[in-house]
Amino acid sequence: MPKISVIIPIYNKGNRLKTTIQSVLDQSYQDFELILINDGSTDNTDEIIQFYKEQYPTKINCYSQTNKGVSATRNFGMTVSKGDYISFLDADDSYHRDFLQETMAQVNEKCSDVILTKHHKQYLSNGKLIKSKMKTNSRDILKDFILGKIDANTDSWLIKKTLLNNHQICFNEALTFGEDMLFFIEVLLNAQNPSSVLKELTTYNIGVEDSLSSNSVDKIYKDIEWITLAVQYISKHCNDEARKLALVGALESYRLPAAIVYRLHLNKEAENYSEHKTALMKYINKFRFNNGLRSIKLFKAIRLL
Repeated sequence: MPKISVIIPIYNKGNRLKTTIQSVLDQSYQDFELILINDGSTDNTDEIIQFYKEQYPTKINCYSQTNKGVSATRNFGMTVSKGDYISFLDADDSYHRDFLQETMAQVNEKCSDVILTKHHKQYLSNGKLIKSKMKTNSRDILKDFILGKIDANTDSWLIKKTLLNNHQICFNEALTFGEDMLFFIEVLLNAQNPSSVLKELTTYNIGVEDSLSSNSVDKIYKDIEWITLAVQYISKHCNDEARKLALVGALESYRLPAAIVYRLHLNKEAENYSEHKTALMKYINKFRFNNGLRSIKLFKAIRLL
């Protein structure tokens, strides 16, 4: 059985898919299976998948389905996976050569059940390359993740499969935004020994920086949806009352106000901006100074609304 299952959900990413697949096959650590799931693509995805399957028949497992969305596809990948550990990779992103080697080293050295790494964020529109943040200022890696001190995207995790199975953790298929944040919050809440690698070991590709299409007013209400679900999950499953209070506070008094204010500033010219602002003040008013300099910046941004 392979030690790691790498799951790639694919929907119309044929233009970058070869680079993504090759970045997995070229890993310095080779005890893995690669699971490719074609989620109803209409481009040349199937042709690319079949080419690699023929080249690596024992390494790659391929599946095809009608379009069900990324959450359902990742969940399916977990059900068919055979590895002790699971990692996800989006079909237009890539691993650096030592991603699996470095994360498995943490497993062997620290017996970690969850490992997250830094990544490069690359804007395809202008070639801008940014290193992700990873500064743990507390003893709770989940709190730092919620507060944005740790910026780990979906590609940058290695998770023990028994952790997911024992706590019935999967992606919420009803969500169309924030499903990854909710998933990893559930993972970190239940992790016994999470750790991090302070190296950029994946590349996350983005279209246009701060585009209005990706930061529409509609996204505010989607943020409210997933954050509300995260609060409910923590309230139900966290048995440490002090930790529960800190985590819920981080979500309600920083993460949510920050998300709302950021998108409101980008949409000041949008129709019905004033109405949206008025309706959202009940969430913004929950803001508290609980995140150092970030809180000061958020407070200033709130006053400029």
